[in-house]
This record gives sequence, C-alpha cells and structure tokens, in this order.
Amino acid sequence: MSERGQTPFGGLPLTLVGSTVALNFVLAVQESQHLIDERAVLQWIVLGLTGALVFFLRRILRTIEKCEREAAELRERLIRVETACGMRHPPIIPSRLDRED
Repeated sequence: MSERGQTPFGGLPLTLVGSTVALNFVLAVQESQHLIDERAVLQWIVLGLTGALVFFLRRILRTIEKCEREAAELRERLIRVETACGMRHPPIIPSRLDRED
C-alpha cells in the first residue's frame, strides 16, 4: 500500500500532482487569453521541483532514522546474547595517559 501523501502509481507525492494540475489549468486560462507569463511558469516549475525535493529528502531522513533504530535494537540484542553466553567483556580502550604520542 502507499504511504500517506503518495499516489499508488509511481510514488509521486500528491502535492506535486496537484501543483501540476493547477499549473496546467493556469496555463490553459492564460493561453486562451494570450497572457502567458514566463516568470509565472518558471515559478510554478520551481515550486513543484522544490516540493518534490522536500518530499524525497524527508523520505530519505525517515529511512535513515529507521535504520538507526534497527541498528540500535540489533546492538542491544547482540549485547544480551553475548552477556548470556559469557562473551561480554568491557571494551578495552587505552587511556590517553597510556598512549605515547
């Protein structure tokens, strides 16, 4: 099933689809009145691309957060298994005083 804010076909965000429909409507009206403004068209294109970029960046961040949560859960499970098997030892980290620079 698709996530909220997405169409089931192709994964395009609904806001991008909506802005494309609105842009086509505005262009059709302006074309019928011979009032096409290139700056307005560019602004709509930039707005649509910005919305798509924000959507995909948020999706990437959610994926990263999910992976971080899963990694933390796996670390906790590994520690529990190592502890249960008697394999868990405190990490050996040399102190700054012991190191020779």
